Amino acid sequence: MRENVKGVVAKIEQVLGPAYRSLGLTMVIEEDGGELAVRFQAGPRVFSPMSLWFGVDVDRDVTLQDATVAVNCYDLIEVGDNGWIHWWYLQDTSHRIEGTDEEILAGMKEEMMTYTVIDVDYSRPRIIQSTAFALAWEEAVRGTTQVNDIEEVIVERDSVRETESFVFEDVLGREFRVSYPFDEEIPALITIDGRKVLEIRQHENAEMEQALNALFDPRNLPRHSR
Repeated sequence: MRENVKGVVAKIEQVLGPAYRSLGLTMVIEEDGGELAVRFQAGPRVFSPMSLWFGVDVDRDVTLQDATVAVNCYDLIEVGDNGWIHWWYLQDTSHRIEGTDEEILAGMKEEMMTYTVIDVDYSRPRIIQSTAFALAWEEAVRGTTQVNDIEEVIVERDSVRETESFVFEDVLGREFRVSYPFDEEIPALITIDGRKVLEIRQHENAEMEQALNALFDPRNLPRHSR
C-alpha cells in the first residue's frame, strides 16, 4: 500500500469497521492503474454493493474528499416456492459525499448500512445462476402457475447437466419440468412426465407463458398422454 493512502485507509477502518463487520464482511484494499479501491466482502462473490475509489497517482496524501462512492445496483428476485433467490445485476452508479472528514465518514457508514449483502456465489444452495431463469419466473411461470391452480413450484439445480428447473404438478397430476440451461443460447425445455414436449428460446417469456397455458388445458394433452 502506498504511503500516501495509509492515513485515509486508517480513518475508513476506524469508522466503517464496526459497520462492515456487523454484516459479516472484511475490508479489502486493491490498487490498479493509479486508483485505489476499498471493497467490503466475505469473498469474491459475497460483498457489499458499495465500494470506495480514490485516485492515488498524486504527489500528496490522499484524503476523504477525493473519494468516489461506487454502487453495484442489483434487484433481488425470489424464485419458486422453496426459498431460491437471484440477484439481477442492473447497472453501476457513483457519487461523491461532500463535507468534513467526519461528515463524509458518517455518510459512508449510513449508506453502507442501507444495502443488503449481495450473494452471487452460485456454488451455494438456493442461489440461482441464470438471469433468464429468474426472469422467466417473474414474467411467465409464476403468473401462469397461479392462474392454473398449481399448488407449489419447486426450483432444482442439476450441476452436472448445468440446468435450473421449475418442477410442479398440474391439477391432472402430471409432472411438469421446465429446464433452463446455464448457456442461454440453448433453448429451455418443457417435459411432461419425463417426455419432451416443447423447446422455447430463453428470454422469450411471452411465448413461454402462452405455451404453458396451452399445455395446462386438458384439451391440449400431448398425444402420448392420451
